[in-house]
Amino acid sequence: MWCKGPSLNVILSADDIGLTESITDGIAGCVQKGTVSSVSVVANGYAFEHAIRKIRETRPCLVSVHLNTVECPPLADPRDIPDLLDLRGHLHLRFFKTLVKFVFSARSKRDSLRAQFKTEYRAQITRVQDALGPSTPIRVDSHQHLHMIPFLFDILMELNREFHFAYVRIPREPFLLSTQLIREWRIYRPSSIVKNLVLRGLAWRNGKKITRRGIPHSDLFLGIMFPGPCRPELTAHLLDLVLGKRVEASTCVEILFHPGRASAEERGFWQRRALADYYLSEERDRDAVRVDHAQERLRNSSKLRSTTLGA
Repeated sequence: MWCKGPSLNVILSADDIGLTESITDGIAGCVQKGTVSSVSVVANGYAFEHAIRKIRETRPCLVSVHLNTVECPPLADPRDIPDLLDLRGHLHLRFFKTLVKFVFSARSKRDSLRAQFKTEYRAQITRVQDALGPSTPIRVDSHQHLHMIPFLFDILMELNREFHFAYVRIPREPFLLSTQLIREWRIYRPSSIVKNLVLRGLAWRNGKKITRRGIPHSDLFLGIMFPGPCRPELTAHLLDLVLGKRVEASTCVEILFHPGRASAEERGFWQRRALADYYLSEERDRDAVRVDHAQERLRNSSKLRSTTLGA
């Protein structure tokens, strides 16, 4: 659902369509039900073609490129991006690993890393654009929010000259507090708190750059702090806290979910056990329920006008 006009703009997003067929089918089911309006497609995923077919069938309101240098084979020529690949020839750079690798590299190495990331990013954006048609607006986010790392965000701003982005995700998630959340303190993961602190700092820096360029972006975001043990029923409460903040009517709020669970047969795609366990976990099923609760809360909100894109 994308609510727009005189009310808040709220986007319910689902990441990872195209990563595997099972994950793609789970996300497509949410789109078909009308609970998700925005999907982010993994251009180098194992089921990209399947995802494009599902996108054409279900017709989500919005489609973004989910830039991915964390896993999967690359789209660029491996000879052009050697520093982004592991021994198998797969992409493997997670958020903090990418940040540390860049910060502690010599200047010449940093220039090389910039060029390699730009090459892979361009290849992924181009593949989605070619699949969906040249008139498709290009919206951008990334796996594990890597695009928020300053040198990668600056690469995006350079690529904007070629692709003229219609939207870029800025994960600026507020720290929410209430009596109910205090009682549910176990939902807070220390790693999520640290990452949110880092992303908030980067959102301040990158937000200024993207605003100067006039590129549409999210003003508020929800989806970093409350995965995992967060009960689906708590989603409505979290949404109430976000909507209760004093914001302008034009504020764009993006709420991120990860519905769609990988099948046991797809476990072999991941050598990292942590990744395999996550994609096959019940957490992915719970997110499909969470997005149902969020959509129902939006329908009942007096602060929002329940409309769809183009209405």
